[in-house]
Amino acid sequence: MARCGAGKSLPSGHATVAFAYATAAVLLTRVAAPLIVVAFFVGLARVVLGVHYPSDVAAGAVVGILVGLAFWALWRRYGAPREGASD
Repeated sequence: MARCGAGKSLPSGHATVAFAYATAAVLLTRVAAPLIVVAFFVGLARVVLGVHYPSDVAAGAVVGILVGLAFWALWRRYGAPREGASD
């Protein structure tokens, strides 16, 4: 098992991706709330395995949530189907 600080990065990439996906999914579908729980356990697992400090995971969660919010905002502005638009 890897040890904390042994070339590991801040923020945790796993936590960043998990929280970004969960945030965007919750905002876009409104039914994906269990993904937030999954993202939490992804971050917790990184700490329990000793590959990240809790601050690495917390920073990853913050960055991931911000990325998810940005994706959601861009989707609403540019990617969402327009009402009355034809194919």
